[in-house]
Amino acid sequence: MLHIVEAGYDNWQFINGNQGDFGEMLCMPSWEEIANLISALDGDQRTMVTFGNESEGFYMCIAGGADNRYIVYLSFDEEEVLYDLLNPEAENAENMVRLVTGGQEGLYPANSCVTYQMAMDAAEYFYHYQEPIPQLTWEKQN
Repeated sequence: MLHIVEAGYDNWQFINGNQGDFGEMLCMPSWEEIANLISALDGDQRTMVTFGNESEGFYMCIAGGADNRYIVYLSFDEEEVLYDLLNPEAENAENMVRLVTGGQEGLYPANSCVTYQMAMDAAEYFYHYQEPIPQLTWEKQN
């Protein structure tokens, strides 16, 4: 059985005129610790949370946070298998949305921007079962 053994987050700050990432890694995080990290995502200083097990080759990434928009993906087999969480209620999947993820601004398809609740539901299920929550819509990347 797979186990969650680590979680990491970014924390972008300006110090002496230079921007740097002062995020940290947590060992053996509880669900409550991961939920708190996700809740702290603001699309500015805190823009990404990852958790999983590097030695077993799987993790979840939740990024963004501004305007209740998050990007969520899963990686298995050391990034050989990737799944994106989709928002089937997005008004127009063709529209692009600006989000800051991992400290970098980028454009993402509107249907890949999910709500806080969708991100939390996916994260909690993944934390407990190490697989995509079946009640949500996932797209396997090629």
